[in-house]
Amino acid sequence: MGWNSWAAYADKIDAKRYLGSAAFVKDELVPKGFGNHKLVYVNLDAFWSRLDAVQLRDAVATIKAMHGSDGTRFEPGIYWTPFAYWSDDLDAYVEGTMMKYRYRDILLKAPDGSLLPKVDGGLAIDPSHPGTKARTAYYLQQFMNLGFQYLKLDFLSHGALEGVHFDPMVQTGIQAYNAGMKQIVDEVGDRMFLSLSIAPLFPSGYGHARRLSCDTKGHINGGDQSTEYMLNSLTYGWWSNGSLYITDPDHVVLGESADQGARNVAEGKSRLLSAVISGE
Repeated sequence: MGWNSWAAYADKIDAKRYLGSAAFVKDELVPKGFGNHKLVYVNLDAFWSRLDAVQLRDAVATIKAMHGSDGTRFEPGIYWTPFAYWSDDLDAYVEGTMMKYRYRDILLKAPDGSLLPKVDGGLAIDPSHPGTKARTAYYLQQFMNLGFQYLKLDFLSHGALEGVHFDPMVQTGIQAYNAGMKQIVDEVGDRMFLSLSIAPLFPSGYGHARRLSCDTKGHINGGDQSTEYMLNSLTYGWWSNGSLYITDPDHVVLGESADQGARNVAEGKSRLLSAVISGE
């Protein structure tokens, strides 16, 4: 079981909220049976960059030092999108390349050399480019050096988009995706739990878990991210649990709120039960 920062705090996450949430899980939820496998992940999602390097290191140490009253241990998790770029600054230098490449160099191109249109607000990165490979190695090493044990890899389908790849031997998007994901698995080894999100169902074998739907944070009677939507994903994806991945429904927001959470107890119960049946 685990807690993830996105649905609760999104871009407002900070060290105090992250550690406060971990403490709440330890003190209030674990005694009631949360994490009955004796392991709870406490995960930062997007905008973890709001925490500086010192805060990240201190937060990891604090999480790892936590133990539930029943012996449950805690591990920290983090988030990354290896194949999607979220800025319009195409001249920014690519991390890990010693200023050899800019982002415009590693983005996937159309046959005429132009950039592909944004998908879900992000530009596609070419997994075959040497700058992308250096960036991947850089980020993964940073995460492991900090001590994170869990990594959510999101918007992975960007790496499978069709385009003209830097490596002329790469002729399809899935071929590029295979190469990019193989690098991630090779770099990480057995040092992190990999959870895939917005990821192709096949090819499999590049992660321990996969989200079978996106967030359940809309409303039952409307919205793209309702409980009904998540259960529809479960109807068609249940068979992949255990045979291909550990599956989960991504975020399930139980708390009361007007725009994301449950509006009443009945709706909260439906979300809780949908999470139970979509997991292991």
